[in-house]
Amino acid sequence: MGIYARFKQRLDDILFLRANSEPVDIGILNKIRMWSRGFVSEAYLLHSFGENDPGDYVSDLVRLKKACRINGYFSIVLMDKLYLAKMLSDYSEHLPEIYGVIRGGRWHRLGRDGDERIEALAEFCMAKGAAAIKPIVGMRGQGVRIVRRERDRLIVNREVLCRAEFVSCVSGLDGYLATEFVEQHPYAASIYTHATNTVRILTLWDDEAEGPFVAAAVHRFGTFRSAPIDNWTAGGLSAMVDVDTGRIGKAVSYPAAGYTQTFKKHPETDGQIEGACVARWDEIKDRVLTMARGLAFVPYIGWDIVVTADGFKVIEGNNCPGINLIQVHFPLLKDARIRRFYERRLAMLNGNGALKRNYKLPIRI
Repeated sequence: MGIYARFKQRLDDILFLRANSEPVDIGILNKIRMWSRGFVSEAYLLHSFGENDPGDYVSDLVRLKKACRINGYFSIVLMDKLYLAKMLSDYSEHLPEIYGVIRGGRWHRLGRDGDERIEALAEFCMAKGAAAIKPIVGMRGQGVRIVRRERDRLIVNREVLCRAEFVSCVSGLDGYLATEFVEQHPYAASIYTHATNTVRILTLWDDEAEGPFVAAAVHRFGTFRSAPIDNWTAGGLSAMVDVDTGRIGKAVSYPAAGYTQTFKKHPETDGQIEGACVARWDEIKDRVLTMARGLAFVPYIGWDIVVTADGFKVIEGNNCPGINLIQVHFPLLKDARIRRFYERRLAMLNGNGALKRNYKLPIRI
């Protein structure tokens, strides 16, 4: 690559990071430093870069432009919820039931011939009492609608609708699933009941051990801003989970307002976050690793699970697992095994050999 091409690439990278940054007040010089090192502006606040070394963190440029290509063709396994359910069919007890597909404003129940008018979905949701409607391909909780019955009406997220209004709400949907609504474990509901509070588990494939390992885990909790989902950038909270014990640490907010906040208790319910434990953590961790081992051709997975009263359900797999909500707690590259994973897999993307042993992880692409 010539000098001009390298300069253009560097400029494109900086403009990309600038466009994807929150308008935080850290001064223009700090913003330029962040962009030139491969990070969005708010990373200065998220990772306390006034004190910590950016070289210990997977950069936002790598996270957003490079790491999401690690799974290659097989990223479709995680991106398509129908495909993931098929691939994990041997573990059906850990999957929410898929009721049917909404396509072109028509309702198709799985296991039945043909499709029905969308009005039939209203009747179905009334009969079930609760359901989740979500895009077949989607991320960050975008487009998710939680449907609950209340007498002769349906509540969609926070809005109470009559049947005609519900039909109008869903008639324009295309490429959506209607699935079982998963009731969370009482420990999670006691912290925040108006959102489903999920655990994100990051599994990576260890080429030396020839198996997966749990690199990190965080527990997300919803707030009034994010409900009925717990998405961190939408206003939810991220709390570290000790991989060995399942113990939950302090929760941190996303710095959309220009600063982060740390909480021992939920700021709206006073529910105790720090010191709580993920129920059945050892069982969940072992089972997730078993599923990851069965997907050996997908080495980079962010599992979103709901802990239930009798186990857990996988509600989503993530090909680009939003590691900023993990790295707000600790720098991933300080762990030698995690660093080795990124070094080798990025080397493969760069055409430097399938398992090159010595590769310096670039701070920027």
